[in-house]
Amino acid sequence: MKEHHFTTQRTARYHTLGELNNQTKTIWIILHGYMQSARFFIKQFEELKNDTAFIVAPEALSKAYVNGVSGKVGASWMTKEDRENEIADYIFYLNSLSKHILANVPNSCAIRLLGFSQGVSALCRWYAQSEINAEQIILWCGTFPADMLLYKGNKQWKNVHLVSASNDSYITPEKTEEQKKLLTSLGIHYTEHYFEGKHEINTELLRQIASC
Repeated sequence: MKEHHFTTQRTARYHTLGELNNQTKTIWIILHGYMQSARFFIKQFEELKNDTAFIVAPEALSKAYVNGVSGKVGASWMTKEDRENEIADYIFYLNSLSKHILANVPNSCAIRLLGFSQGVSALCRWYAQSEINAEQIILWCGTFPADMLLYKGNKQWKNVHLVSASNDSYITPEKTEEQKKLLTSLGIHYTEHYFEGKHEINTELLRQIASC
């Protein structure tokens, strides 16, 4: 048996909060976690919406039912199956979408990025190969990809925030320490944040970090 690959067109979905116009000063691009939907994920960012902020939540390309064969649908950025092509696909997708969003945005607009859970790895790989220079990067309850040496290049990583939770069933304290060591080894300076809670977005802490 031979395995083959074929590049085909996909239609991607994304959701937004706010209006993109000449009053916009900040654009947020937020990446959801494993088996979440952008439609529900973006609702947690209502706190950031104002007359000068535009929030974009791209949805991962691979969708499936969260439980069984019906009901709630979630999306995944990648799995271990055909991993390299899935990574290449979402990097191309996010690059294309960001160029579309930013096409008529003045250079003075601040770009802020947030990845949650699986969205952390997706964000890091994409940002490293993007043309964006972010004013802030928030890595929330996720893992900085161990293969970042393949992606990091000469990209500037500034105002990086690493967020962890007290009762996170996925990101243990040991994993958090590994993330910190990896960031340090790559020469990426970061500010660490910790909150009492589970594997979730804490809106109060989000608001605090957004003001940094």
